[in-house]
Amino acid sequence: MAKFAFMINSAPGDPAPLANNLEYASNLDEGGHEVAVFFDGQGTQWISELEGNTDSVALEYYDDVRDRGLIGGACGFCASFFEVDEEARRRHRKPRPGRLPTGKRGLSADQRRLRTE
Repeated sequence: MAKFAFMINSAPGDPAPLANNLEYASNLDEGGHEVAVFFDGQGTQWISELEGNTDSVALEYYDDVRDRGLIGGACGFCASFFEVDEEARRRHRKPRPGRLPTGKRGLSADQRRLRTE
């Protein structure tokens, strides 16, 4: 099966791009593919936005992807900049074994820390 990575970098406000990516990730996982979802840039704000908003159209997809263990991590620098780093650490479970790419080249220490805690 193929490997797929989704990078969420859209800002909160328009949930359509987020919902589409999360739905695709879930469908690909269901089909037996290896999938990881990462939050970057303004997209790191979605973590706290979705956890506190039961009315969001993307919440169902987010919960499904999180429960499947597909959340690969979030950019540590970006999460810190948008002041959601503690929320990211608290909310994200460790992914299932084999769900994260093994290479860490090119990631900052903060990114590695958030991704692997």
